[in-house]
Amino acid sequence: MPQITENSILTFGIYKGIPLKDVPAAWLISWHSNEFSRGPLRNYISENMNSIKAKVDNEIIYVSDKLKK
Repeated sequence: MPQITENSILTFGIYKGIPLKDVPAAWLISWHSNEFSRGPLRNYISENMNSIKAKVDNEIIYVSDKLKK
């Protein structure tokens, strides 16, 4: 089974062809919570959930700051 890293390319969905590090964190968390999610990507997200959640917080702050300008 291939090793999944932040540089792995997503092979399906709306972000197909995008490295995981560039996929919105909220999408990763949403996909992870889907009852049908399985396999290496689910394991990667589970193992990195704390840093992915922190990335969501950063994305929200970024968007909030952009809206204020």
